[in-house]
Amino acid sequence: MLSQEQKKQLWDFARENSQSHLYFIGHESHVAWESRRMAPKLDADPDICEISGVLHDLGYSVDPKHHIRESQGLATTALKEAEVDPSTTYRIVHSIATHDAILDPFRVPMENVVMNEVDAGCFFRHYMGLARWMYNDLLNKVEQPERLPKVKTSLLEHAIETETYIRLPLIRREYEEDIEKHKERIQRMTDSNLSSY
Repeated sequence: MLSQEQKKQLWDFARENSQSHLYFIGHESHVAWESRRMAPKLDADPDICEISGVLHDLGYSVDPKHHIRESQGLATTALKEAEVDPSTTYRIVHSIATHDAILDPFRVPMENVVMNEVDAGCFFRHYMGLARWMYNDLLNKVEQPERLPKVKTSLLEHAIETETYIRLPLIRREYEEDIEKHKERIQRMTDSNLSSY
């Protein structure tokens, strides 16, 4: 469906347009590879899963509050530049449009479900620096003793919401241990390790 040259061009675009090199390496690339790996197990197209995974969060570099919409726009631009056919472009952009949600596999393509659930799973599996990235303003503006409880509560709430996105048993089993370890780390978090979490 997609040539190796097209995929290389799309990966290069993602690397150049990610909010940071660290985020590209630590999240977007993991979502792409893990989505590709899970796709055949669920009869999903590996190319659609991989490329929607690597492009899905590029919008954070433009407007974090509307990152899905911005990611769709950047993906459309990248796919056009790579001369990807309209049908494939639609499938990739549609997959990006539905992530960060609870998806019904009977209502949306399996590629959307795979990338969305793997994206949630990668949140738990690849966590380093998460508190600093997500709560930078909170860490810098809120005085002790309120800071640690607020960060822990926010992380736990985000974890609970993100966990609800992972509904397919095959993907759930893949990330179950990571989810539990993540919650345990939140409970053990202290002021001294907060900034490195």
